[in-house]
Amino acid sequence: MLKSLTVQGFQAHANTRLEFCPGTNVIVGPSDVGKSAILRALQWVRTNRPLGTGFVRLEGGAPVKQCSVTVVTDGGNTVERGRSGVFNGYVVDGQSLQAVGTDVPAVVREVLAMPDVCFQAQMDGPYLLSASASEVGRVMNQAIGLDVIDRAMSGVAAMARAAGKTVAHLEGDVAQLEGQEAAFADLDMVGDMVCELEAAEASAAGMQSAIDNLMALLGRLSASAAVLVGMRDLAHVRLKLVKLAALQVQAVRGSGVLRRLDGLVSEIQIVITKTSSMGDLGEFLLELQRLERLCKQAQDHQGCVVRLSRVLKGLAESAEGMNTAVATERAARAALEAAMPQVCPFYEVPCPLTKKKRRGDK
Repeated sequence: MLKSLTVQGFQAHANTRLEFCPGTNVIVGPSDVGKSAILRALQWVRTNRPLGTGFVRLEGGAPVKQCSVTVVTDGGNTVERGRSGVFNGYVVDGQSLQAVGTDVPAVVREVLAMPDVCFQAQMDGPYLLSASASEVGRVMNQAIGLDVIDRAMSGVAAMARAAGKTVAHLEGDVAQLEGQEAAFADLDMVGDMVCELEAAEASAAGMQSAIDNLMALLGRLSASAAVLVGMRDLAHVRLKLVKLAALQVQAVRGSGVLRRLDGLVSEIQIVITKTSSMGDLGEFLLELQRLERLCKQAQDHQGCVVRLSRVLKGLAESAEGMNTAVATERAARAALEAAMPQVCPFYEVPCPLTKKKRRGDK
């Protein structure tokens, strides 16, 4: 219930305060003094209507700066609806609710607890006497709170209808999907085939990796084979080795010839020294003959020296060629032995074979 009502700057009321007592309260007075304005002020607080500023009191032809309606309930709550140049909203128990727009805050409706059934317009007929039975029942339900049940039942019925429509729609979708499901009867088999294809793809990837490794090994084997092709004439290599040994023997012999030649040169020098100091002609002729023999021996040894220089040059060339051939053969053997275990897993690197003795070797 209302305990008091204060109206300021609202239509005919500059500043009016009403104190209500328990029971029935009657407002009386001549026409056009503001009796209906009190009901409109109370409706402004309850419904936030009317909108605009047409209800603001005029003084001197201009609207007043402050217009407000304050309601105090018997529960001790205070609700104020105010409008001014700096404020337009509600104040509930000291809490400002500014810029509420056209709606009524829920806290205002809860504090006032004044539904539409509590109000009757000035020109309405006698309260409920001219209303139909259903209208009377609706009003009575609102008065005692049974309208909540009616609204709940109406809401449940609406939800049930919506749920029924949804169920019917979903059943139609299910039937349509069941019809479409027949087109996917082989889906399980396709899934198995996909799994098999994925396994085959993984296996193919592994095989491709193995093929790549094998191709790399074949490339290395081709290179090794190319090296071995250059080493096919092994007999020629052995002959070069024999020739090299013979050249080494000749070189050793040639070193002895050089030593003897050196000795002959020394003897010739001795003979020349003796003849320069010799006075006897006979002795001089003997020494001259000896010098002639020594020069002849020196000429013979000079031919040996020429042949020895040729032998040494051939020996150097053969040694260089043999070093190159041996290095190439060793590289080819190493490449072949490194590649064979990867091509053939059961291949084992052979042990070096003992060189067989040839006939005539001791």
